Amino acid sequence: MILKNQALKNNDQITALDFYIKEMNTYKKEAKGFDKVILWFEFLASYFGTKAYLPMVWILFINALFVCWFAYKYSFEISDISTYFTYFTQSLNPTNTMRDIYGISNIGFWEFGNLLKNILFGALIYETIKSFRKYSRKI
Repeated sequence: MILKNQALKNNDQITALDFYIKEMNTYKKEAKGFDKVILWFEFLASYFGTKAYLPMVWILFINALFVCWFAYKYSFEISDISTYFTYFTQSLNPTNTMRDIYGISNIGFWEFGNLLKNILFGALIYETIKSFRKYSRKI
């Protein structure tokens, strides 16, 4: 932490970020319980807020898997890429329910899965914002 603060005093943001990553990795190794889970999520989602592209890639990947798996589970006929792209873009919108996207009336349990996906997307969007802000202000 002392080295990170010294780098910030010298206006060396890149070195300060390197020290920040090392500091967070040390915390991750020493953490216990739920703190360890949070630090692992931070690490996987955005490399402790230093890689802005990573949460966006996770959002697209998770959404692609969700749409593919749901279409497979309900045996949708995805005959062309435009149909898949329609489902993909509609499922990115957190205000759409599964009924709105796929037009099936008795989904039930999958609405809960869609809710969990949207909560995860909210956390990943927060990680993206945090990553962009890390480069525009002091750590």
